[in-house]
Amino acid sequence: MSSGTQADGSSARVHDGERVARISAPGNLLVCGEYAVLEPGGLGIAVATHPRTVAEVRPARWDAVRCRMGGDAEHVFVPGQPVTDETRLPATCVAYLERYQLMERPLNAEITLDSSAFFHNDGSKRGLGSSAAATVVCTAALLHAGGLAPAEARRILHEHAGPIHREFQHGHGSGYDVLVSTAGGGGLFRGGPSPSLTPLDLRWLRGALVAKANHAVRTAGAARSFKRWKHTASHEARTFLERSNTLVSELAAADSREKALPILERLAELGIALGERIGVSAALPPALCAEAERTIGGPATGVGDPAPGKTELPPGRASAESGSAVLCKAIGAGNELALCVPRSDTPAELALEPLAHDTIQPLRIASEGVSWDSSHHPGTP
Repeated sequence: MSSGTQADGSSARVHDGERVARISAPGNLLVCGEYAVLEPGGLGIAVATHPRTVAEVRPARWDAVRCRMGGDAEHVFVPGQPVTDETRLPATCVAYLERYQLMERPLNAEITLDSSAFFHNDGSKRGLGSSAAATVVCTAALLHAGGLAPAEARRILHEHAGPIHREFQHGHGSGYDVLVSTAGGGGLFRGGPSPSLTPLDLRWLRGALVAKANHAVRTAGAARSFKRWKHTASHEARTFLERSNTLVSELAAADSREKALPILERLAELGIALGERIGVSAALPPALCAEAERTIGGPATGVGDPAPGKTELPPGRASAESGSAVLCKAIGAGNELALCVPRSDTPAELALEPLAHDTIQPLRIASEGVSWDSSHHPGTP
């Protein structure tokens, strides 16, 4: 072993030839239940999705967390050194774990946290839950470096990753994203002080696409708009929550695409009507739906703006062109992202292979949540 001092003042401990641990977790998407999941008892359906955030833990080099996000930039967090916006996530994770004495020993590792796969070529986010996935992976890596076995680390993640992420998000967030990135697959989420995720078989999502509009919607800002509306229209808010929960429950029970898509259509309409109330549009840009049409083939149905003059949250069905090939629904906050589901089976390769363009990709559900590979050799993918 050799030791020395890095340029930033941190101590270095190098163990030649030592293997590193590789820890990863998938991204996440909220298929339905937007805003409802913020409420106690609010239901939503969430899926874990590729790509994955990855961390490598070298237990004997130097005390630091290297953060690699969009572009080629790398930002380094070192305990005791000033924290920047780019290093606030590892700083939050370390502070929380130390506060609740959840690590068996202090950080004694060099960790590289890489979430660059969650960014577009231009550096903008893909909208696939990168901060939640990074929180799960960073926390797991710190627990690993602190001497905890994966089974114990999973237990701590299940209980504490949500509060850590909420602290990082300045108190915002339902926790569905952290739970599904930890567990993998897809499930029925129930919001509240102790949120839960019940696994679901979502085979009707096979062949779906995820499309991104050219504008960004800030989730925290949309959530604040919802809360303001809820306090000024409490009766409408209760009606919305009841209607949303009913439809999400029906969708969770759907065992075929034929049963699922009419329910998803009604959820899309409900979201558009709510967006009109809170000032955060959930109507999809026509160009986005057209791109899904060209990718899958055949006419696409994007659920559009509600009829003028409507004052109630409508329980009715979307007006869809008969025989349309694709149903497009806004997912998450606003209309930055869309889920585009084919009405019939599509070639298997469409559901698996990345596409040439950057703004529309197959939905690749990740069956595995957070995972450890303690025999990983440095330099291997």
